[in-house]
Amino acid sequence: MFVYKILSKLFKPIFYFVKSFFTKNKLLELHEIDEMTGQEFEKYLKQLYERHGYKVKLTKKSKDYGADLILKKGKKTFVVQAKCLNKKAGIRAVQEVAGAIKHYRADVGIVVTNQYYTTPAKNLAKSNGIQLINRDELDKMNSISRRQYKFSTAISFILNKS
Repeated sequence: MFVYKILSKLFKPIFYFVKSFFTKNKLLELHEIDEMTGQEFEKYLKQLYERHGYKVKLTKKSKDYGADLILKKGKKTFVVQAKCLNKKAGIRAVQEVAGAIKHYRADVGIVVTNQYYTTPAKNLAKSNGIQLINRDELDKMNSISRRQYKFSTAISFILNKS
C-alpha cells in the first residue's frame, strides 16, 4: 500500500502533464515542440493539420513507406514526413517522402521539421516538387492556429452567452 501511494504521487503529475499535452486545443510554442519525441511531433502535426481543415491519418509506426501522416483536403492527397530533430533535416527525409508519394498515390509530398534543412535536402526537394516546412513556417502555422482558436473561442463564448 505504501509503494502504491508513492507511485501514485509520482505518476499523477506525469499523467496530468500528458493529458494536457495531448488536449485537442493545446497550442504549443516552438521550444515545447523541440522537446518532443518523434511520435509526439507526429501527433501534434496531426492536430495542427486538422485545425487547418485537413482530414489526417497517422500511418503505422514502422513500415510506413516514408510517410508519417496522410492528409486529404478536397480531392488532393498529401503525404507528410515529420522530423523532430536537434539538427538540420537532411536529404534522407526528402528521399523517404519522394517514395511515399508513389506508394500512397499522393499528389504532394511534404517534409515538416522543427529545424531547418541542409542544402542537399533543399536541392532534392526542389527538383522533385516536394514542399519543405521549416521551423519558421511551422511557427507561422502555429500562429495561425492560435489566432483561429482564440477567435472561435471568443465567438463560441459570445454565442453561448446570448
